[in-house]
Amino acid sequence: MFWSSLTALTGNRSDGRFPAVDRLDLADHGKLLHRKDITADLPRPSGTALTEDSARCALEFFATDQVIGTFRDPRALVADPLWLTKIILLPVRFLHTAQTGRVDATDTAAEQYLAAQQPVAGDLAQAAMRWRKGEPLRQDEAVPLLRARLVPLYAHYIDCLLAGPLSIVGDSDLVTDFERRRDRLMR
Repeated sequence: MFWSSLTALTGNRSDGRFPAVDRLDLADHGKLLHRKDITADLPRPSGTALTEDSARCALEFFATDQVIGTFRDPRALVADPLWLTKIILLPVRFLHTAQTGRVDATDTAAEQYLAAQQPVAGDLAQAAMRWRKGEPLRQDEAVPLLRARLVPLYAHYIDCLLAGPLSIVGDSDLVTDFERRRDRLMR
């Protein structure tokens, strides 16, 4: 559930729970349900704010020791296709946001990722898109693919952030957190 005050939204502050990515999504795609339409009054968060919020989200949800543990034994991930596709496609979306400064649909982010020359985990991203669209997930095919590509996908995501966008954010603690996560990921 996202929530914030009108003052915070129009002042581009993040009180409540309404991170920059979601404020941009609201400004670009919000639909009036009741009262006055404020989307034209909403400032667009900077690319730096988008990158920082996406990075913090990744640390909070996907860079925990428990989740990283499932990367090594992905059989538990295969039991929940919705969670599995999120694990695979959110770094793809976060990379897209860091590269473009936009919040686009997962399909758009995946298309951009797959169009890149030799994507690190293109076969995994393609499979995730198929599973997301309802193709049956076969454990005997998914588990080896996850074992081969999930860690490289996350290492690539972290490396891309550390090489560029996170250096702009200027939050040394955030950079250190990502360096530690990468070290744990590669053990």
